[in-house]
Amino acid sequence: MRKIELVSSNYRYYIYDTCGETKEVPVSCVEQIICLVKSLAKGALFATRDCLNFGIRNTVDKALSRLVKIGYIMRIARGVFARSDSQQGVFDVRQIAAFKAGVYDKIIATHGADLAYRFGLVEDANTEATFYVSGSSSSFDSILKRVHLKRASAKRIATGEKTVGTLIRALWYLRLSEPNEVAQMAIASLSESEQKDLVQAAPLMPGWLMTQFRLLLSVA
Repeated sequence: MRKIELVSSNYRYYIYDTCGETKEVPVSCVEQIICLVKSLAKGALFATRDCLNFGIRNTVDKALSRLVKIGYIMRIARGVFARSDSQQGVFDVRQIAAFKAGVYDKIIATHGADLAYRFGLVEDANTEATFYVSGSSSSFDSILKRVHLKRASAKRIATGEKTVGTLIRALWYLRLSEPNEVAQMAIASLSESEQKDLVQAAPLMPGWLMTQFRLLLSVA
């Protein structure tokens, strides 16, 4: 029985001994993907793009489909996979959305409707998993639910996920014609340091929203 050992960092070759000699033998696309999967922790995601150096695209797609079919890996979303021994409960829809967007060098952010709901500015959040994305809009099915990525400007994404940034994005989403009582209460709930951060974040806001915040801060 031959001795098999992985020797290259990109999983391209096995080394084995035959009659006292060491030989280098190309590995199949499937074997290379298996080596990659073995190196991952349970719950870790990988993408089709991570495997494209293992062969041409058609060969990689067939290899991945074969491994899904025999239960060696599980398909989390189109082009996104994980080890089959990962528990479905370890996956989070935001994690999946962020990973899939990241494959294409995009960034996601919590959608304004969900933030407005979190701050008590509206009665309902999005009924489906929806995020802003720094790129073109798209939708895809995941192992958990359907995910929608909505195009947003770089400034809107840059507001971040801290309290001040999320409040900016919530009110940006609402596009209030004038400050209302609920918005005023949201501003008033901010700490003094957060209100200062809000003022400093003005360059990230569109002009109309900057005006709204100045009015809100004046009565907070």
